[in-house]
Amino acid sequence: MNAHATRILVVDGWVKAAVALGYRLQALGCEVRTAHDESSALLGAALLRPQLVFIDGALLTAGRLPGMLRQLLLNEPLTIVCLYSPLDDGGRRMTRACGADLSLGKPPPDAELQELLDGSGRLDEEPVLVLPDVLPAGPPGAGPGLDRPRR
Repeated sequence: MNAHATRILVVDGWVKAAVALGYRLQALGCEVRTAHDESSALLGAALLRPQLVFIDGALLTAGRLPGMLRQLLLNEPLTIVCLYSPLDDGGRRMTRACGADLSLGKPPPDAELQELLDGSGRLDEEPVLVLPDVLPAGPPGAGPGLDRPRR
C-alpha cells in the first residue's frame, strides 16, 4: 500500500483516540476520516471508500461492523485492523472471529503503522505497548473526520 494513496477510516468510541490516530496517519500522507459508532463508520466508509479500516476492539464485540463494511465495499480491496488494549487477553483471539484481518495493540506504534502502509511487515506478531505522553492539541472537533462535537 502506498501511504500517499491510502484512504483510511478510524473507528473508535473514544473520540480522542480516534483523532490522535487520525493525525498520525495524516502525517504519513494518508487520507483519513474518523467515526465513533457503527452508523458513522458506515457513512464514513460510503463517502471515503477506504482501503484500510482501524476498528477499536470494543466495537467488534457484536461482530457486525466488519461484515457490513465488506458488504458496502463489495469488490473493493479492504483490510480491517482490530485495535485492542494490550491488557485485553481476548483481543487477539476475537480478531479473526469478528471478521478483522489483523490485530494491533492500542495505540499502534509508528513502526507498525509504517509496516502496514508499506506492506513490508508482519503485524500478527505480539504488539508493543506504547502510550503517548499527550494527545495532539487543538480546538475541540478540529481533528480529521466526520465527527464534530455535538452542542
